[in-house]
Amino acid sequence: MIKKETVKRFKDTVRKLMKQTDYNPSDSPFDILVLDIREKKDRIEYCGYEPMVKSQFGDSLPFIGSPIKVIVRVPQKNREVLAGVTDKPLEDGEEGVYPYEGDVFLMYSNNAFRDKNKDVNPVNIFSLGLPIETLKEEILDARLKHDIEQIETWGLMPIVCEIIPEIYGVPPETIKPNRAAYLEKIIGKIQRTAILSEKGIH
Repeated sequence: MIKKETVKRFKDTVRKLMKQTDYNPSDSPFDILVLDIREKKDRIEYCGYEPMVKSQFGDSLPFIGSPIKVIVRVPQKNREVLAGVTDKPLEDGEEGVYPYEGDVFLMYSNNAFRDKNKDVNPVNIFSLGLPIETLKEEILDARLKHDIEQIETWGLMPIVCEIIPEIYGVPPETIKPNRAAYLEKIIGKIQRTAILSEKGIH
């Protein structure tokens, strides 16, 4: 796991940028930060699977080679509601359980959200000029609800223990390579590429 101080710096930086956007109203159940990844030097590799995993499981890895496009923050108070989890999560201290504390931050690939209406060469939802409300609905329904359910039920367990994680979003704690310096580099890219205007997304 990456140092807690570096993860906190990541979360504080992203939270601050999200507050500066004009597309995250205060009553929104979750916030997003969309990145401008047109320049290759600005891209963040999705998940960064280990070389052995890429070679053996490349065909089944979701979004391999697709850079991070959007970061989602779910406030702690909204986690249970968005996940739809009614069972009490496993307690801290039970074998193999690592509860996720506080707000959840997840990074999603550029290819994680495709237009379902396009059967041939589906396009990314961020390229369609959709209103922000529609973008957020798609993010929630397509990936986020499932991921938050996994985190609410199992904490970090499915992310830490699985060769191919059971969630589609990447928490900063689990980015590969698992080094603080790498996450610091990612923080710099996020600061440089954050799109703060809804108009700038399209």
